[in-house]
Amino acid sequence: MNLKNFRKTYVFLLLLFASYSTLLGQQLIGKIYENQTGKPIQGAQITIEGVDGSAVSNKDGRFSLKISRGEYFVKISKNGYVTYNSLTRFGVADYQLNVAMRASSDLTQEETEVGTRDINNRTYTDTPVAIDNIKVEQFADAFGQLDLSQLLHFVLPSFNSNRQSGSDGADHVDPSVLRGLGQDQVLVLINGKRKHQASLVYLFGTTGRGNTPTDLNTIPVASIERVEVLRDGASAQYGSDAIAGVINIVLRSDTNGLKFNTNHSISNNGDGVLQNYSLHYGKGLKNEGFFDVTADFLGRGRMYRPATIYSDVPRLMFGDTKAENYSLYFNTESPLSRKQKAFFYAFGGVQLRNTDANSWTYEANNERNIKAIYPNGFEPHIVSQIWDGTFSVGLKTKTNKKWNFDLNNTFGQNQMHYSVANTLNSSLGAKSPRSFDAGGFGLMQNVTGVNITRKFRNGLKNTNVAIGSELRVENYYIFAGEEGSWKKYPNAGYLPGGAQTFPGFRPENELSTFRTNLGAYADVETDITRSLLLTFATRFERYSDFGNSLNAKVSFRVKPNELIAFRGSASTGFRAPSLAQSHFSAIYNDVVDGISFEKFWPPTTVLSQKHLV
Repeated sequence: MNLKNFRKTYVFLLLLFASYSTLLGQQLIGKIYENQTGKPIQGAQITIEGVDGSAVSNKDGRFSLKISRGEYFVKISKNGYVTYNSLTRFGVADYQLNVAMRASSDLTQEETEVGTRDINNRTYTDTPVAIDNIKVEQFADAFGQLDLSQLLHFVLPSFNSNRQSGSDGADHVDPSVLRGLGQDQVLVLINGKRKHQASLVYLFGTTGRGNTPTDLNTIPVASIERVEVLRDGASAQYGSDAIAGVINIVLRSDTNGLKFNTNHSISNNGDGVLQNYSLHYGKGLKNEGFFDVTADFLGRGRMYRPATIYSDVPRLMFGDTKAENYSLYFNTESPLSRKQKAFFYAFGGVQLRNTDANSWTYEANNERNIKAIYPNGFEPHIVSQIWDGTFSVGLKTKTNKKWNFDLNNTFGQNQMHYSVANTLNSSLGAKSPRSFDAGGFGLMQNVTGVNITRKFRNGLKNTNVAIGSELRVENYYIFAGEEGSWKKYPNAGYLPGGAQTFPGFRPENELSTFRTNLGAYADVETDITRSLLLTFATRFERYSDFGNSLNAKVSFRVKPNELIAFRGSASTGFRAPSLAQSHFSAIYNDVVDGISFEKFWPPTTVLSQKHLV
């Protein structure tokens, strides 16, 4: 080869290499900002269908993402803004895309994490079933409600929650219903992960009698960004207890620094004083991660509403329970590299709640009263200390061309410890103490799960496949109170024993029982056309103490245009009883026509004679 031909060949190879390098090294760069103010938007998610990986805008609103030449659908989304979708052609040079996003007053145009396992999520109007999107900060200010159950009660017609008085444990943990079904038939998630139930079983004739609730008020409103409520059966997707639907609590992921907030209110009658102090801190981490922490205090004073239904002497203090909630919650997520394909995340928190509820008024001449102690009668207080904590940690990936996985472990515990104040043990006579440790119960739950998803693309048609498995281990326990809280001591007048209005748990009630639940699911969502979506899900569960459960669900959405959509679903569901429902036992006081007497729970419970005499 002569020198002239060698030079031509060299130049050709150099140009070829430069062109190839340009194709490989091409980037989409740009800036995301608000359309009215021009303020940069941090945390906007940029995804391109058919391109592996995604990007997140930084504090200046800027982003970059490697692409190759071609035509793609670009999607830019952030909660609180209208999602940007565009079909864009990229050439051989770097492409710049600056997008002015419009704040969304229509919450249905934001993306949901519940009801779909699509890796790119869907908006609330694109899902095949009805989902409500509750912006907590917005509605808390509008309705003046500072605990979650009452906030949802005022916002959602399908959700009802009522505070109780004189109903033992229901005074301390508010009962609620969704679509007319009990709270133990509603699955509650935090950031898409299962939250443990409370250890309480409602016994009296309150809303949800016999139910084991999930205590929504253990999560401070100040730590919540939004609440998603799936108003449809979802046992085939999330588990056999999602009969009425699913409530997904999404924690805040702000990076706006320190924020302090305080709220105060009082009723027209001058009681029921409500005070709330919250401190929230959000900080951005390396590679567009975040860390958020919220400390919160919520105090609620008693409300006095005397009742004269059962007796000429009214209950002295009929009304809302006095409560003090101390909460600390956090939420964090961080990419493991600049490519933002793998993420570490963790969230959780603890709450200590001290409550003081009034019970039935015992008149001076009541056979259970000792006049030497209470010459004018007495009204016992049922006091509880509730400890609730949850911690979740996981690792997940997010790509557009490969299988994605989410490996997670979530631990939670709830414990209620009762005491009774301003009371007595009648069988001890004038020597009786005025307060007792009544014992209590608790529930621990650990959930380990792996979820695997992938989106298969064929032009405008997309099929998302998800499979996964979950192992849940639960432990329910009851611990006894002090002897004087439950024992009837020998006495000449055959006076009843135990702490009046709330006898303590006895040694015979004590237990610690375990069970395991192994579940596996498959979920397919496919866009038959741009206007027709079909989904199918099935889930198998194996309970160590109750047997097997197999559920299935099919749903569809037809969207002929942007103004009209038709949705429907059909599903099966089965709910196994909770450990608390299966194993709770106690003796408690009930009042009928002004007469107080003891009841056994469950009704077939028989305790040894030595503790009854």
